[in-house]
Amino acid sequence: MLREIKFRGKHNGDLVYGDLVHKHCNGGFCYTIETLMGAIYLVDPETIGQFTGLRDKNGVEVYEGDMVEAFKYGDEGQRFELTVTHRHCFMFGNWTIVEFLDKFRMAMVIGNVFQKQGVIE
Repeated sequence: MLREIKFRGKHNGDLVYGDLVHKHCNGGFCYTIETLMGAIYLVDPETIGQFTGLRDKNGVEVYEGDMVEAFKYGDEGQRFELTVTHRHCFMFGNWTIVEFLDKFRMAMVIGNVFQKQGVIE
């Protein structure tokens, strides 16, 4: 099974998307994102998030750190706001990705924990 593995991180206040590269620099590690166009950006490691492989109801890619609005099956009108995290697997609030897909419908990305100011692709 093939799946798209990509990341995003914040560079100078903007989110950049692509491959994550980490390397030794200045006696520690630094993290960069390389875009499809070959541009390389140094990113804040606290803002790095991996693509979950899912898209919301509008086709927007869902990343670790995104805030997702969703409705639980059978609970008409009960709205949940969940943050996507990674604890050995992707978590939507307290639910694993499998539980989330089983219990919720009409998920939509409504923001992220890094307060997106701009995007570089």
